[in-house]
Amino acid sequence: MTPETLSTFLAEQFSPAAADDLDVRVTFRWADGACQIAIRDNRLITGRETAEHAGSADAGHGIEEQSEDEMVIYLESSEQLVALIQGAVNPVEAFMSGTLRSNGYLMWVFRVLGAFRRG
Repeated sequence: MTPETLSTFLAEQFSPAAADDLDVRVTFRWADGACQIAIRDNRLITGRETAEHAGSADAGHGIEEQSEDEMVIYLESSEQLVALIQGAVNPVEAFMSGTLRSNGYLMWVFRVLGAFRRG
């Protein structure tokens, strides 16, 4: 899955109501790639928005390239991320099997993933 396709998928699945009070910068990382997002003010900001906002009135609303991630979620692949968001993979089982890891608290991982569940 290309970074553009993944960013589009994440944007389509994002639920501002489910994001509630999340204020976090996250990198989803797997063996051959990564995807960086931020959730601020019930709004999803993808890595691709950084370039789009450069020099515009929205400058400063993209992901700051020099700031550090507040959370890194490690996965097997981008397809696993899609499956987690779609509900095809249980995040607790993925964590218990070692295919889902994070440098942060597991409850925050679930909150971040929950921000992409519509319905």
